[in-house]
Amino acid sequence: MTLVNTIRTAFHGLTGNKLRAALTALGVIIGVASVIATLALGNGARASVESNFRFLGSDEISINAELRFEENEGSTTLAGAKLSYEDGLLMPDAVDLVDRVEMTVRGSGKLRHGRIVSRHPRAWMGFYSQPTEEGIVVAGVVPRGPADCSGVEEGDVIVAVDEEHVGDRRTLYQALWKHQAGERVRLTVMRNDNLKTLAVVSQDRAEFYY
Repeated sequence: MTLVNTIRTAFHGLTGNKLRAALTALGVIIGVASVIATLALGNGARASVESNFRFLGSDEISINAELRFEENEGSTTLAGAKLSYEDGLLMPDAVDLVDRVEMTVRGSGKLRHGRIVSRHPRAWMGFYSQPTEEGIVVAGVVPRGPADCSGVEEGDVIVAVDEEHVGDRRTLYQALWKHQAGERVRLTVMRNDNLKTLAVVSQDRAEFYY
């Protein structure tokens, strides 16, 4: 059978069984389309997963508190300054793009009963602050802590420390940490639309808890 006869026979078969031919062609088209769609979905899913893994953790920065580099006559050297735990606490307020800071404390120093005594402890007030539109609000006080014993109440808006205006948590703690533990700190708070000045005798946080 020649090629021409083969084509003629196939054509007659198609014209004689139109419904079967149409269904066969439809099945082939659907099968090919299904394969193409499956491959496309698989490639798209793989690209999405690879993209997520590629950018996983890209919004996180790890900072070693003991290392800070500076330029010195064309060469990069290690600087002596170190980040402190308090620097980490203030970072979300000081840097616009920082949302949360998770810190791991490491350090060295002379130890006595598990506490570092190589520097004088900073003043600890025993309250929790929360920045709001109205100002820095006392979100809570530690029972029997310095603030609690001096009359500081939850809901007070801290206006000033030692008559120095504080508008955010950074300036608040900078003003507080000018004092050492045991020193008297004057807090000016707004309570029920009235200003009150409270004298708070600060404490060493470690001694309070231990």
